[in-house]
Amino acid sequence: NVKIRYNQDLFANELEESFGICAELGVPQVPKFSVSQILTETGMRIGNHKECDALLLSNTIPWYELPLWVRIASFGTPFSPLRWRGIKQDGGYCGPFLRQQVIQKIRELREHGFEKNIIACGSINKPIHVTQMRDAGANAVEIGLGAMVRPWRLPDITEQANNLDWRR
Repeated sequence: NVKIRYNQDLFANELEESFGICAELGVPQVPKFSVSQILTETGMRIGNHKECDALLLSNTIPWYELPLWVRIASFGTPFSPLRWRGIKQDGGYCGPFLRQQVIQKIRELREHGFEKNIIACGSINKPIHVTQMRDAGANAVEIGLGAMVRPWRLPDITEQANNLDWRR
């Protein structure tokens, strides 16, 4: 994960170069982005590259890229909870705000005509969240933190994912 917000073209150029290298090795190319750090146009450019197999959205939102109201509503403070624990980095946010941002970014990509697969992740911790991602245009989901924090929900989430029609 690199900070790409302010130089999308440089980032896209580097990623396109790596696509060529990895394609020679037969490695599937599925770049993972934070929705807060990639413009829809850059996602389209990267995703439509002939060597890109799919896009994966999203990693966490970097703490200080969150709106102040989300930081306060989620944790009661504008400061990262990692700082309370003596960690010298702010980390990232995963929660309802992230999920809504992922849904919005998937919709934007589909509205712009993106046709390749999109794998959605980001605060999927209930079966309904799987349906929301699919309805937004995702072709699959990745469960990360939800599996670690609420593992008892994983069977229901997995069942929901397996029972949905993901065809487009």
